[in-house]
Amino acid sequence: MDAAANLYTGKEKGYFTAARLDLLALLPQGGGLRLLELGAGDGATLRAAKALGLASYTAGVDLVEPKPPAPGEPEIDVFLSGNAEGGEMVLPAGPFDAVLCADVLEHLVDPWRMVERLARSLRPGGVFLSSIPNARNHRALRSIVLGGDFRYAGAGLLDRSHLRFFCRRNVRELFEGAGLVVESMGETMGGYGLRHKALDRLTLGLLHDFFVFQFLTRARKP
Repeated sequence: MDAAANLYTGKEKGYFTAARLDLLALLPQGGGLRLLELGAGDGATLRAAKALGLASYTAGVDLVEPKPPAPGEPEIDVFLSGNAEGGEMVLPAGPFDAVLCADVLEHLVDPWRMVERLARSLRPGGVFLSSIPNARNHRALRSIVLGGDFRYAGAGLLDRSHLRFFCRRNVRELFEGAGLVVESMGETMGGYGLRHKALDRLTLGLLHDFFVFQFLTRARKP
């Protein structure tokens, strides 16, 4: 587990510093939410949630340390630095209105168990928001199937710190297996160009998932 954690913490600094506004857009309306983020990086997404009035309380967990807030920047209420899969860490106390996992579940040894743990932190009716890369994307398949080359990289679909790989069906099963109801599965398309759009239309959507780079999933706790 420590070796897997080292792969993650060894990534370039910029990997941990971008606010995920695409996931924040999936939060329930009304503001004043209690948010928990696993894989919170330096806290950018949680601080953005407070700055936008979406959250009144934020808790983050990551292997890396959060950066100190800039003058006038919202503070994160609770931040735990360490390996949540290590067995010793107790997650921040809930219940929470939403849990966020932005490109982190694929880095875990046992994401199925972690989703179950995080789901228990949600209040009834709370939402679990995640982004997970699509292993069926044509870029990865072209390298593996046509090129015979399963070569890991520093980032992207074949990131060397990815331990688990998911297609659309597996993402759905990940959350449904934890007792959550999948409400939506949005998509980011990466470099979805005119040629890809033409192939998508010509095949009546049959090849659509081959062009999806990432699934943005919203699941609700009954």
